[in-house]
Amino acid sequence: MAIHAQIIRFFDNKYDFAENFLDSYNFDVNSLKGIHKKMRLGYSNFDKSELLRRIVSALRQNQYNNSRDSELIIEELINRSKKWMSIKIGKVLSFPQCKNPTELLWKPGTDDWYGPVIVSTEPDVRWYIRPVSVKHSEIDEEGKVVQLSIRWLCFARVTNDTISLHWNGFSHAEKEDDAESIRRGNSQFEFWFKVPGIFQELESLTSSKVDFLNLQDIVLQKMMEEFQDSEEFTWQHLKIRAEANGVVLNARAGRINSIEESGLIHLARTLKDHINKELQDKYGTPFVDERRIERVILNTLIREHGALAYEFAHSVGDSTVLHMHVYFGLKPGTPTEDLFPHINVFVTKQSDIEQLKYFLSYARGKGVYDNLEPT
Repeated sequence: MAIHAQIIRFFDNKYDFAENFLDSYNFDVNSLKGIHKKMRLGYSNFDKSELLRRIVSALRQNQYNNSRDSELIIEELINRSKKWMSIKIGKVLSFPQCKNPTELLWKPGTDDWYGPVIVSTEPDVRWYIRPVSVKHSEIDEEGKVVQLSIRWLCFARVTNDTISLHWNGFSHAEKEDDAESIRRGNSQFEFWFKVPGIFQELESLTSSKVDFLNLQDIVLQKMMEEFQDSEEFTWQHLKIRAEANGVVLNARAGRINSIEESGLIHLARTLKDHINKELQDKYGTPFVDERRIERVILNTLIREHGALAYEFAHSVGDSTVLHMHVYFGLKPGTPTEDLFPHINVFVTKQSDIEQLKYFLSYARGKGVYDNLEPT
């Protein structure tokens, strides 16, 4: 995993810091195109380096004094797609005014909340940003270990009844004095130790009473039941990781557009074939409806075998509206990704936020929000 975050290299010069920020993974080509367009810099069909050069040149001409430029940069920071999300629902009672988010353009910030930010595409939503400083080490040209830090940004999307956190993962070298370890490569940032605490901070800040959305019920029961046999919709089982009674199951699909070749289907079909052969050989009565039995076995593997994580794709017509790898959070006491419920979102033609809104709309339509009394 690459370092998909900002390595802090400039503290003293706010202009250099801002340019380092714009050049980081926090902004992709589409983000810079959005900034370029909103700053009215003309034709924007350039690569990232040229877009960055043109934006920085305009900012320097204004001596970085145009507050609107700073605001639109933060708006594009919010709009940039993020791979991970976690969702809580209930009641949000306040939307506090926190620190000015444009400060994050010029300096690392503190362990506080920044916002709210309102983006033009979602006027009823409040966005907040929480910077987190993470230790990171590199080896300089002389072979010495240099201690730096990474600024990781966690984003909160807040409405009257929903709080969702959004972030990108990254890798880093956290062992400060181990040059050999650094040379071997970076390790994944263990966000599962940070996100639950960030939720607690925000719940206190907004006087919220919320609980995690029940992902098992929505995905494995409601959605899967409704869509997997539908002629109008497509439901693809892509990967499952499950554990029950000491037995671990870890199966994945083949190509995403070839569900019949998936490992999950193959496993269900193999079990069905062995049972069918045993019935034929011993009793002379094979299954009447082999396809139905195969589906029962498949559903049992996914629903009843202690699924810890499950990846699926859901399409309407030719359009994939959801592609998610869901972690159900069934091991809250363990130092692993299974510590809390969250989702890895694969951006298709639908952005991460479009997928979130589809997911929440479905949950709302199934009454998940009705008479909600969070504990």
